[in-house]
Amino acid sequence: MQPAERILTPHIESGKRGITNVSLFLALLLALHSMGPWFFWSIPMFRPALAILFMLVSVPLVNPCRNKFLFAYMVLMALFLFFHSHVLDYILSKAIGSIVVGLPLLIVPLMNASYKQRFIRYLLIMMGAIFAVSVAAYALWIVGFPFPHRQLMHASAFYRPFDNYFFFITTRNADTINRFCSVFTEPGHVGMMTAILLFLGGYSWRKWYNVAMTLALIWSFSLAGYLLFFIGISLYFLISDNKASKTAVNLMMAVCGVLLIA
Repeated sequence: MQPAERILTPHIESGKRGITNVSLFLALLLALHSMGPWFFWSIPMFRPALAILFMLVSVPLVNPCRNKFLFAYMVLMALFLFFHSHVLDYILSKAIGSIVVGLPLLIVPLMNASYKQRFIRYLLIMMGAIFAVSVAAYALWIVGFPFPHRQLMHASAFYRPFDNYFFFITTRNADTINRFCSVFTEPGHVGMMTAILLFLGGYSWRKWYNVAMTLALIWSFSLAGYLLFFIGISLYFLISDNKASKTAVNLMMAVCGVLLIA
């Protein structure tokens, strides 16, 4: 290697690490936004802008697709985005927005294994931290701790007004059972997302974030979440060889992505 190349290589590697870190940060923000926490409700255009920024930053990190499974996934996802953006919906801006927010799902599978592993690890830590704080605050509220709160309206008229306690939200005139929904719209959303995240986390209760997410899942009283959890844990322990395990994880992530943009 020539002296000039030896000087330039560390700078190139440092620049690539910086781009990767920015891309991961944007990917985590996108993942969080897709789950619909209350603090993003009032900024609907944030997600399309974030998706475009993520695409611009992440394109240099993309590896060529030589895997048949990934190629088939990308084709199917592109078709899904096209039909989801519909033709069924006659509002052009809404259709374009639907395609834009789904484009990152075409990019992430083309990242290298290290990027994907870091994304999953950071996602589990981020969501575990949110649920740990939220569960603790909700437990204090249940026993009578006077958290300050204000009324919060969802963008959709389908939902009743919420009481926003900042660390969690509750629905006014709710049922007698206190169903935990953390900072997200519905207890059912909490149940399904924690069931999927626990699958990705390997169901190890030695990890604090898995404990936090398990508590959130139980307290959500979500039948769909419980069902997904038992299906996931059964699949996880039935799969023994690494190849099948990787395929199952890829399928679960693909399903998760479709659920998030649907």
